[in-house]
Amino acid sequence: MSAVAAAQTFGPVQVPAPGHSLGLASGTQNLVDLAAYDGGALAVWQDTRRSRHFVELYAARIDNAGNVLDPRGIAAGTYGYDDWSPAVGCGRSVCLAVWSTDEDMRAIRIGFDGSLLDAAPLTLSTRSAMQLPASVTFDGAVFRVAWREDGNVATVDVSESGTVEGLLLRAVSSDLVALSTTWAQDRYAVAWASPSGAFTTQLFADGGMSSPTRVGPADAVKIALAHDGVSGVVAWQRSNDPAEVYASPLDAQVSPTDLPVVVHDVARGVRGYGGGASSLLLYPRETGGPDLWTATLDAGALVPREATSDHDGRTEPALATHHVAYQKKNAGGADLFAMRWAGGAAVPGSEVWLTKTGEAQIDVRMAASPEGAMVVYERATDRTEVEVVALGLNGEPLGPPREVTGTNADATGADVTFDGTSYVVSWVQADALWVRAFGLDGSLQGAALRIQPLAAGKPSLAGGAGARLLCFQTGTGFAIRAFDFNGFTGVPYLAPSSNGRCAAAWSSGNDGGFIVGYQESSQVHYVLMAPDGRVRGSTRQLPEANDLGFESHDLTVAGSPSGFLVVWRPELTQTLLATRIALDGGQLDAPPLVVFDRAELGVQGQTEGRFASATFDGTDYVVAWDTTTLDGGADVYSRRVGLDGALSALGLLASGPVDQEVPALASTGDGRVTVAWSEWEPPPGSDSLRLRARVVTWRDGGAPVLDAGVVVDAGTTSPDGGTTVAPPALERKLNVQCGCGALSGAGPPLLLLAHSLARARSRDRAVTWRRPQV
Repeated sequence: MSAVAAAQTFGPVQVPAPGHSLGLASGTQNLVDLAAYDGGALAVWQDTRRSRHFVELYAARIDNAGNVLDPRGIAAGTYGYDDWSPAVGCGRSVCLAVWSTDEDMRAIRIGFDGSLLDAAPLTLSTRSAMQLPASVTFDGAVFRVAWREDGNVATVDVSESGTVEGLLLRAVSSDLVALSTTWAQDRYAVAWASPSGAFTTQLFADGGMSSPTRVGPADAVKIALAHDGVSGVVAWQRSNDPAEVYASPLDAQVSPTDLPVVVHDVARGVRGYGGGASSLLLYPRETGGPDLWTATLDAGALVPREATSDHDGRTEPALATHHVAYQKKNAGGADLFAMRWAGGAAVPGSEVWLTKTGEAQIDVRMAASPEGAMVVYERATDRTEVEVVALGLNGEPLGPPREVTGTNADATGADVTFDGTSYVVSWVQADALWVRAFGLDGSLQGAALRIQPLAAGKPSLAGGAGARLLCFQTGTGFAIRAFDFNGFTGVPYLAPSSNGRCAAAWSSGNDGGFIVGYQESSQVHYVLMAPDGRVRGSTRQLPEANDLGFESHDLTVAGSPSGFLVVWRPELTQTLLATRIALDGGQLDAPPLVVFDRAELGVQGQTEGRFASATFDGTDYVVAWDTTTLDGGADVYSRRVGLDGALSALGLLASGPVDQEVPALASTGDGRVTVAWSEWEPPPGSDSLRLRARVVTWRDGGAPVLDAGVVVDAGTTSPDGGTTVAPPALERKLNVQCGCGALSGAGPPLLLLAHSLARARSRDRAVTWRRPQV
């Protein structure tokens, strides 16, 4: 990506500290696959914990005693593409995970110790046709991988050392809709469904193929195959009768030996497994649960057997020698679980969560004052709590973390500002909007105030010179209200909107005031407000803001003494646009300024400006964002926007061999800006997401001068002179505010955050940085 990458060094892998509690992973985890190796099994699955916009590949090991060795998951496929339908197989020394992206077929080797053995994924195929993984098996020498490409079955060999060779495409149907494969001795056993029926055949290693045999009707779907080289079974469901599964026994040539029979009623799909002493089907049975059942081929007949018996809603099963994995709904949604497997059934009482995450401090926000700073964050364990830590100018906590909430329900959407006198914190809990004031030493100033009975989403909070403003979602749109700690003040302002977000900022100019930007339909609107919440002028619409994606990070605002800057990303154009707003509300840029266009990097395709953040450094506005490039990684870029609208050259703030993404900016107004971002460490490492930060200044012309980077532990000094600070596992946007003017003698705001989290919790080992070469 750039020379910056070569200067980075990484320390120990983050591991849960003693007594570190674990909770459910956020997002959705589904489509798990499982493969056994000597000592345990490796599970892989689709995961959306980091972003609702990308499906990514995660993995975890389970030992033969049923312990999950990677409770936070191994981030194996986080490369800026959607990673679909993973499959996995294990060999003598490594496992191979395979998945499909929007553009190609990929694989990565995972060691039995959980390490990722490929710095970048292996490319199995670059064909643009639809590619979906079907199976990964190990024949004793190489991994045999097969998948569907439209009407073709694609097969390729991958060695344990990572060599890819032998890609073959065989046309089996003009419209292949489902595919299931196993490796049977020197050949593949293949079953597929198409509009003309369900079929079985054999694919030989030399490229040959036996004549297809029709085994099922034209409405067959969700086909499954189990074959051990001697006998097997093929199963399918019918699109007009999806509640039942049909199956036929097969001989060594993958031909049916009897007529199809109804095995059982099922809830969601059926999986087949071959090898060892028998071939079997594994499926969730609808009646009574659902629960997991097997159907084993015995003397040519399929014999059903209950594999789990507590009727706890298990679906999407996957099986390895000693383990079964599945998805199960719970109070938090749906998560992945595993149980030990013995004697053809799951071992009662052995269930464990596959997808746990650490006691993460997430959605971190910060406000600065002349006396220090306050950090507010969500602490996610069995429930989500909002905590704050007040810091002095030396970065040391002024006391332990405080829970700020008013009830025992989950609390989300926390924000913090400095209003010139106190820190003010807001959050949403039990469908209500709450606020609370804190002194500069972190002391409580009164009780939590339930200021609004119904609210949703993530409110935006701004303050300055004794004024405070909230923008929050109601059932019909956004409400924008000034408030004190007795309740709302002034006249409410209501902005219609069906979804989206709002963003607020303070300017000290013209006796002080706010700007609030918000999304309405596919447009960006803004309104200026006086310190008491009165509207100044009328609501206005930004130019060329159509096709805006309703993403929580697509709109940001910043204030300066002479006005405001509104930044947004029109979803379909993959550009970042900005407009300066005068103190009287006039738009100074029509058409808007193009802060970033993907063509600037000389590439096309998977490139976009995402998750923008903006601040004012005392001279210019500064905008930062992350951009996914064609090598599959994301870098953090910046651009300065002058008060006169002049744009600097494009600046690179963070780059490396993995993703740098979701940046946040803060400035004390002295020309220095702290930039923070999330970064995924290279292999090895489970839960490799880290928070990074560095101080940035700019040369004439806009080239960034990068100070020593830091990682957000106890403030010790690395051998290279870079500060180390404790790395919380952040999974959502970091947002830092400074609503106070310059912080005389203060360190960078992110360093204050780092110290607070380090001493507030028993955190994990630190990672050090070298000063990058620019």
